[in-house]
Amino acid sequence: MRDKTLSTIFAFFLGTFGIHRFYLGQVGLGIFYAILMFTGIPTVLGIIDALVMAGMSQSDFDHKYNKIPRKVQTKPDYQRRAESAEYDTGRSANPANARQATTIQQKQRQQKPVTRTTTSIADNVHKKNGIRKFKEFDYPGAIAEFTKALELQPRDIAVHFNLACAYSLTENVAKAYEHLQKAVSLGFNDLDKIHTHEALSYVRIQPQYLKFKDSNFTEYAPFAKTAEEEEKEWEEQNAEPLELPEADQSDLLEELRRLQNLKELGVLTDEEFLEQKRKLDA
Repeated sequence: MRDKTLSTIFAFFLGTFGIHRFYLGQVGLGIFYAILMFTGIPTVLGIIDALVMAGMSQSDFDHKYNKIPRKVQTKPDYQRRAESAEYDTGRSANPANARQATTIQQKQRQQKPVTRTTTSIADNVHKKNGIRKFKEFDYPGAIAEFTKALELQPRDIAVHFNLACAYSLTENVAKAYEHLQKAVSLGFNDLDKIHTHEALSYVRIQPQYLKFKDSNFTEYAPFAKTAEEEEKEWEEQNAEPLELPEADQSDLLEELRRLQNLKELGVLTDEEFLEQKRKLDA
């Protein structure tokens, strides 16, 4: 371990011979000083080296000559909080002022109402599911998902517009107009999209469209049916077809087998078999 004070003394008094360089482990420089000692240059360099080392801090000396890493100075938590309080309030950073600043900030938070805008995860899920089903041409499924999304976020402009498109594609014009009107009233301003969007073609061929367009999509002529009636009719049209009772299907299969047997026996010709089969299918 090299000593800073001893190195400085060697440099000042024995710098001509490069002793301090040998002491510091810089053998090459020590030899260089020794070769030039009769020129007087090492004497001047030794004095300069002594002044430089005298002005160095102990940590800098240890880092340079003893290869000791500099210590990372960590501040206590209370000091960092105090400095933060000083930055916020412009006061002297000490624990007392830090506590005072904290009290002031707490009072300000209590006095100022906090408004939080939260987006429900479920809302995002329903919206994403609705878009996915829309792209898969499952328009009734998309309508169901978008409707659930509106229950959680009733002012979502994009969901209203997507619902209008889905209702238009399923020819439920009353609901399509209703959601288009809501989207515009909430701030939807891309009106050209209403004129050109392929999914809204059915909306544009309705007699109400011209008045709707002239009113900047805020008013339209009433429909012959109410929105509730349109909704009920749409649900009936999109309901799954009823299956024949198992008994009826069994009778139909039995009759087909009987006709096939008669054909194979030669009782019925091919034309007669097809005619009887056609009557059963009807």
